[in-house]
Amino acid sequence: MYSETELLRESVRQIRNQLHEWPIEILIVVHPKSSPECMALCDELGRESDVRIIVQGPRAGIGWAYREAIPYVTGTYTLIMSSDLETNPADAAAIIRKAEETGVDIVCASRWMRGGGFTGYNPVKLVLNFGYNLIFRILYRTSIHDITFGYKLIRSEILREVKWAYGTHEFCAELILRPLRLGYTATEVPTRWVKRPEGESKMIFIRNFRFVSAAWHVFFTPKAGHLLASAGHVEQGTSAR
Repeated sequence: MYSETELLRESVRQIRNQLHEWPIEILIVVHPKSSPECMALCDELGRESDVRIIVQGPRAGIGWAYREAIPYVTGTYTLIMSSDLETNPADAAAIIRKAEETGVDIVCASRWMRGGGFTGYNPVKLVLNFGYNLIFRILYRTSIHDITFGYKLIRSEILREVKWAYGTHEFCAELILRPLRLGYTATEVPTRWVKRPEGESKMIFIRNFRFVSAAWHVFFTPKAGHLLASAGHVEQGTSAR
């Protein structure tokens, strides 16, 4: 997260409400240059028993933020989502139930499935997003409709054993592409993306084109190249409180 306030508070409230059936811990990764109001809210939330605050290290980017949280994960599954309600918390329970029903390793929230969709999405980015996901589905021979969306439930052991390479938005696609290359199973549930009511995206438009390069690189990486050489690998540069 980067300087969200009320959206973060509402995200935490909705997640607790949605996932009250399961024991959960909420990990919040905050950029160190976030606003004082944001940092104060993180301090407040961090005093609650089910919340852990992780201050992001010097490497900027959403992918790095997610990767730096991996050593702190304690649950069987990890639900990766944003703090601004664009990854709809109302779908969280359905995502977890899908994993329980199917036994798959990864459940993706899909905006391109029947029942999903977009509200307020940039028209040019929408065309690019559709094209990327279509190409990736064909290249990887997968039925997953929304590979690029960063709203996914994944077995935590996969997070710890895969050799992740990307630190910006490409990580959202890498999160499913590398496990697919390793033979892990995946399914999806529909979700609807709605433009955030507070703040602005930190993703520069030109970075959209990096998804193609990342998908191509992952596809042609040998299987051994997707795995960490040591199970004891820990990302560096983070602090928790």
